[in-house]
Amino acid sequence: THTHPTTIWTMRYKTIRRCSRYLENWHRAVVFPDTTPWEGIQTVDRWEAEIRALRAYYHLELFMNFGPIPIVDHTVTVAEQHLKRNTQEEVVKFIADEFELASRNLPVNPQTSEERWRWTKGACYAYLSYLYMFVGDWANAKYWAEQVIGLGKYDIYVSPTNPAESYSEQFLQEAYTNNTKESILTRNRGCHQACMRLAPPSIRNGTSGVSPSAALIDAYELSDGRTLDELTPAQKQHYHLNPTPADRDPRLEMTIVFPGESHAGYTWNPWIKGNTDYVGSRNSTATGYWVKKWVNQADMSLASTTSSTLPFQLMRYSVVLLNYVEAAVELGQLTDPNIYAYLNKIRNRAGMPDVDESKYNTQESLRELVRRERRVELAFEGHRLIDIRRWRIAEEVMNGPVYGAPDPDTGELHYVEERRFNPDRDYVWPIPNTEVQSNDNMEQNPGY
Repeated sequence: THTHPTTIWTMRYKTIRRCSRYLENWHRAVVFPDTTPWEGIQTVDRWEAEIRALRAYYHLELFMNFGPIPIVDHTVTVAEQHLKRNTQEEVVKFIADEFELASRNLPVNPQTSEERWRWTKGACYAYLSYLYMFVGDWANAKYWAEQVIGLGKYDIYVSPTNPAESYSEQFLQEAYTNNTKESILTRNRGCHQACMRLAPPSIRNGTSGVSPSAALIDAYELSDGRTLDELTPAQKQHYHLNPTPADRDPRLEMTIVFPGESHAGYTWNPWIKGNTDYVGSRNSTATGYWVKKWVNQADMSLASTTSSTLPFQLMRYSVVLLNYVEAAVELGQLTDPNIYAYLNKIRNRAGMPDVDESKYNTQESLRELVRRERRVELAFEGHRLIDIRRWRIAEEVMNGPVYGAPDPDTGELHYVEERRFNPDRDYVWPIPNTEVQSNDNMEQNPGY
C-alpha cells in the first residue's frame, strides 16, 4: 500500500549493492595506464571515490526518509541477508566517514564545464553539512559549510546580461550553458520530464504533478522586506485574496505561474469550467497555481516533453550559505557578521533588500527569518520535506485545510483538501512490508 516508499527503498539499496560490488572489485580491473590525471588524481582513484560518495549519498537519502537503516558496506551474502537496523549514531558516523574518505580522492574543480554532475570535494563537504543539519549537530554543520565556502570555487549566480533574472536563470538553460558556479552537484538531464510533470494537460499533455498552495504564496515577503503578518488585518486580507506578484519578493513571480498568466508561450488558466485545465480536473492543478521554476520556453518547443537537457540542482551554493547561517543562529553566534552577509547575498541576487538588523537580531527572530528564506529560496527543489522533518514542525504545517488561489466566482480561496499528520508516525516512512515480512530482524517504524 506504500508504493513510493517501497520504490525508494528498493531502488536505493539496489544501487548501494552495485556500489559495494564496485568498491570490492575496482582494484582488480585491468585498465589502461592513466596518462591524464586531473588535479593529480588518477582516473581510477577518482572513480572509486565517486562511487563511495554515491553510496554515502543513498544511505543519507534513506536515513532522512526512513530513520535509522541497515548499513550496507559490502555485498551482502545470502547468509547475511537478515540485516538489522543500525543506530542513528552508527548511520551518521558511517555516512560522514564515507563522504570524508571519498573527498580525499576527488578534485576541487569539475574536469570540464559540463561535469557538475560528478562528485567533487565541495559536493562531499556540502552533504556532510546537510547530514549534520538533519541531526541537529550545529557545530559540524557549520564546520562543513565553512569548508565549502573556504574552497573559493562557488558563488551565487548573477546573470551577466540580465541581473534581475538571475534567480530564474539558475534553473534554466542559460545558466547551464554559462556553467554557473552556484551549482555544486546536479543530476544530468534531471529535468527531462519537467514540462510534462508540471504543465497543465492542455499544454503538451502536462500532468500538473505539483500544485503550489496559498500557504507558500503567503510566505513570500513584500518587496520592502515586510511579511504579511506585519500588515494590518485589512492589508493582509488584501494580499491574501489578491496574491499577484506585484510588490512582492521577485522570487514569487519566478517560481509560480498565476491563474491567467502567459508563460512559455501559453496561457495557463484554471478557472474555465469544462476546460481540461479547470482546477481539480484530472491532471490539472489542484490549487489554481502551477510551478514555473523548472519550465521554460526552450523545453516547451522541443519535439518531446521528456527531452529537456536541463540539469536538476541537487545541491547549490545557496543551500550551503543557508546551512551556515542556520547553524550559526542555533549555536547562538549572533555576532557572526556572516549571518547577515550571506542572507543579504542570497536576497540581493533575487532583488530583495538587506535584512533589517533592527528587526532580526535575536535567535528567535533570526530563526524565523532563515526558515522563511529556506522555504522561498529553495521552493520545489526537494528540501522542504526534509526541513519540516528536522524542525519537527509537521504537526503545525501539515495539519488542517489546504487552500489555493482565489476563486473568481466566490472571491474566496479555493478549498483543496483536509490534511492529517500523526506526529507519532508520520515523521518517517514505513519500511516496506515485503522487507519486514521476509526479515525477522527488520523492525517496522512505529504506527505502521
